[in-house]
Amino acid sequence: MTYRQLYQQYRHLGDLTARRLLCFASLRSPAELLRGFDDSVSAEIAETFGLCARRALAGEHEAYITGEWEFFGLPLFITPAVLIPRVDTEEIVSKSLELLRGIENARVLDLCCGSGCIGIAIAKQLSCELTAVDISAEALKLTRRNAALNNVKIRTLKCNALTENPYKDEHFDLLVSNPPYLLTSEIETLDKSVRDYEPRLALDGGNDGLAFYRAIARLWSNCAENIVVECAIAQVSDVERILPGAVVVGTGTIARSPT
Repeated sequence: MTYRQLYQQYRHLGDLTARRLLCFASLRSPAELLRGFDDSVSAEIAETFGLCARRALAGEHEAYITGEWEFFGLPLFITPAVLIPRVDTEEIVSKSLELLRGIENARVLDLCCGSGCIGIAIAKQLSCELTAVDISAEALKLTRRNAALNNVKIRTLKCNALTENPYKDEHFDLLVSNPPYLLTSEIETLDKSVRDYEPRLALDGGNDGLAFYRAIARLWSNCAENIVVECAIAQVSDVERILPGAVVVGTGTIARSPT
């Protein structure tokens, strides 16, 4: 069997996903895969690819299968301890960079950092002192790995952003956050690729989805010159009311099951 024939067996996964999984299983780059698309496939590679493909067909995202993803052009390690970075979230990086333009050695706080993708993307574009905060020790461990992967210096802290701010006496030029913002009642309506695989801790924003924005206003806003946050499109006006003066980016990237 050739790579082409193996790929065609699982093409219904989607062209890009099938190719990425085949690259992962064969340890080939996309260019190497295309150049050798008619090469014979070893039984070991065919078995590995088949296992990956079946996981994808069951609903697991390819980022969890391969342990890798890209955000703002940067490579990242990804595990089920964190959400998979969405393309829409890149907008809050762009908004943050606009606000920090001209500030030397800006101090940036990435709150509810997850994989660290937002803060690391900012730090790769400008010289800054980056601090990342999350309640999950596994997320912070991954953030440190991603910072090292991208040659970014970082300070991390494990804390519950809803109840405490150990940095209340410090000053940051920017607080940026993509916190949990789904309503608790919405979780079960999500597509299984999100509901069954992505961490609920990083999705659940409380009964009305606004718990973390209230916490930022109550505990964190006084230590930041600028605030940039992501939320659901339907929450924008509420978040702007809770955090007057903040840059609020509404997105709609969390998949829900069809009703």
